[in-house]
Amino acid sequence: MRRYKFILSIEGNDKDSGLQWKLNSNSVVFMVKPRTNTWLMEQRLVPGEHFVELKDDFSDLYEKYIWARSNPGRCKEISKNARNYMSQFSNAEHEYKLEDDVLEEYFKRIG
Repeated sequence: MRRYKFILSIEGNDKDSGLQWKLNSNSVVFMVKPRTNTWLMEQRLVPGEHFVELKDDFSDLYEKYIWARSNPGRCKEISKNARNYMSQFSNAEHEYKLEDDVLEEYFKRIG
C-alpha cells in the first residue's frame, strides 16, 4: 500500500485502525473529517494540510482525485505535513506527555 500516491482512509466503528501508518507514509490520505478522537488527537488534523477531506458520503472522491492528480506539488506538501504531524509520536518523552494530556482531557469530560 505504501507505494501508492493516494490512500483512502475509512472509519469503522470508531477510527481507521491503519490511520497512523497511512499518515506516516509518503502517500496522500483521502478521508472524511475524523469523528472520533484517540491518542492520535485526530481533531488536530487539518483538512488540506494533513489530508484531503472527503464528504461523509464520499460523493466527491472522484473530484478530489482529479484535483490531487492535477496538483502534485500541493500533494507532496500534504503528505510531508502528515509525516511531520506523526513525528511527534516517535519521541517517547513527548508521547508520555501526550498520554497524560489525553487522560486529563478524558477525565474532564466524564467528570
